[in-house]
Amino acid sequence: MDDFHGKTITVMGLGTWGGGAAVTRFLCRQGARVTVTDLKTERELVNSIASLLEFDVTFHLGGHEPTDFQRVDAVVANPAIPPESPFLKIARAHDVPILHEINLFFQNCRAPIIGVTGSNGKTTTATLIAQMLGETGRRVYLGGNIGNPLIEQARQMTPADIVVLELSSFQLEPLRQIRRSPDVAVVTNLHPNHLDHHGSLESYITAKHAILEFQNEKSAAILNADDPIISRWAEDCHGAVAFFSLDEEHEYGTAYLRDGRLILRHEGVEHTLAQTNELKVWGRFNIANLLAAALPAHLFGASIETIAKVTRTFSGLEHRLERFAVAGGVRFVNDSKSTTPTATQVALEAIPGNVVLLAGGYDKGLEPTDFARAIAERCRAALFIGATGEKLAGLTSHAGTKTRIQSVTYAPTLAEAVMMALQMAQPGDTVLLSPGHASWDQYETFEHRGREFKQLVLAALGIGEPQ
Repeated sequence: MDDFHGKTITVMGLGTWGGGAAVTRFLCRQGARVTVTDLKTERELVNSIASLLEFDVTFHLGGHEPTDFQRVDAVVANPAIPPESPFLKIARAHDVPILHEINLFFQNCRAPIIGVTGSNGKTTTATLIAQMLGETGRRVYLGGNIGNPLIEQARQMTPADIVVLELSSFQLEPLRQIRRSPDVAVVTNLHPNHLDHHGSLESYITAKHAILEFQNEKSAAILNADDPIISRWAEDCHGAVAFFSLDEEHEYGTAYLRDGRLILRHEGVEHTLAQTNELKVWGRFNIANLLAAALPAHLFGASIETIAKVTRTFSGLEHRLERFAVAGGVRFVNDSKSTTPTATQVALEAIPGNVVLLAGGYDKGLEPTDFARAIAERCRAALFIGATGEKLAGLTSHAGTKTRIQSVTYAPTLAEAVMMALQMAQPGDTVLLSPGHASWDQYETFEHRGREFKQLVLAALGIGEPQ
């Protein structure tokens, strides 16, 4: 469907991230008659509703009505809604097409698209690519799962522009319907995630693989050579393939780490982008993000000098190992974006010295035993919050005697955990919020959780703003 004038459309899932509101505005401007339905109430969605007041939209909130999925020309489903939703089944039973915002964007965008996916690092990598392309003279759009839907701008984009999209597994699955993949696909890594939605690790990996499936001989794929799953995907690629690696050098067009240097090789010539001791970010995983970003940026015309400048000066993003305060010799770090055990374990590897960890949250169906053992082996103290807090506290306490941990505490709320952490922390420690879980048991988003953590710490320390 490409002509929405006069059509009746149900948007399922308004949400608070902006995607539901953006696609609603897009449809209204195309002349559609739109009904928005969401399980959340008007009070919960007040900001999203306010962004639609200029349009003639019908709202059915606090629940879904079957008729909104029967007597309409199409349903646009929020990407987080599982395909087996009974209301989507109603739509299928009545031969109502089910559309998705990301598909509408791909169908209406004429600019080349760089798509970035992975279990971790995709927001940072997408942001880096956009920054590296900033001095090419071309308009660069950054959006997607990063929290900036681009559907409203799609029809004004031209082939001279560049789009950088962060793509989640939820967004990649629907692209199979329209047999589209990004012109350039960047895959950072793969670890278990969203198993509550996908049902199995295999299904999650299959969803991610869609980023490559419909590329052609003019496309390119940028793959993590160090990831045992992703490195094999080169065999499935239809166009050019380039690798990034922290351990190995590969063929033409690759980026790698050697002897403390981040190197981009082009046409047989090695260009040093930075020394590791020059970087403003922590951790080997961030080095991988920098290398992954350099390849597509250079492919689209960013100079070596610009790429090197961004590599050396990039200081990270909010909620991602964000060092926001120091007091009494104690560092405070907000890593609320770490929503899987693997992400938190990577964060723990990146931080020097003793750690007082705050972890726990919504249960996405991920195995907690190894996570608890890793915390016990790495942290001096741990405070567990949220829905998984009690279970994690028990597992960590019983992780074994040959561990570093001295204190394990269950704190039902983040506020309680912060106060306890401040009492436990000693000079030289890092108090780290790195939950290893989603926020949805207590917070709408990981951003909300991270900002509350910072506010609680700063208020307790008597500091007005993050340092």
